[in-house]
Amino acid sequence: MELSSFLSIFLAVYRVSAETGLADEFQPSVKASCVGGTMTIRVDTALPFDGVVHGPNRTEPGCSVTGKGGLKTYLKIDLGVPEGLPGSCGVKYNPDTEERRVAIGVRAHNTIELLEDRLYVVTCGKAGFQNSRNEVSVVQLKVTDGYSKKNAVIEGSAYTLRAEVLNHDPNYGILVKRCFAFDNSDTSLM
Repeated sequence: MELSSFLSIFLAVYRVSAETGLADEFQPSVKASCVGGTMTIRVDTALPFDGVVHGPNRTEPGCSVTGKGGLKTYLKIDLGVPEGLPGSCGVKYNPDTEERRVAIGVRAHNTIELLEDRLYVVTCGKAGFQNSRNEVSVVQLKVTDGYSKKNAVIEGSAYTLRAEVLNHDPNYGILVKRCFAFDNSDTSLM
């Protein structure tokens, strides 16, 4: 009886794997950004994605998103929810490093766990770099029209982009080689 149950489960899982056809091709790419109080996790796939992207508890409200057949799928997590409360999505905060991290599952099928499913740990840290004094220096960008700082710009208008290093370390400088602008809709300007 146990052998027949095992074979039934094995054949069912094998059939699902064969039906998804993703075993070798399912290689998602995961990118994350933390802006304001939101962690945005973007999953890129080579094939249309109908699976699910979720945190440690996939049933927690607001902590999972089902693919809609596109090549990009976004999960947005509210970082303002305190750790351990519903809606925090399992995000852990380290006060020493000021990093937030969360385990993310990217599942090829939206209800069945498969061998090709991927697990990631996504981290967002404090922007900046460690200087020679073992402190963090942060690069801050400002856009001006020559007179005042601007919070929004219009494509085609002339602006000045200023890079300023806060907590400047005289042993290091900054060199801007290439600059481009982008937003969350995946458009960019060079």
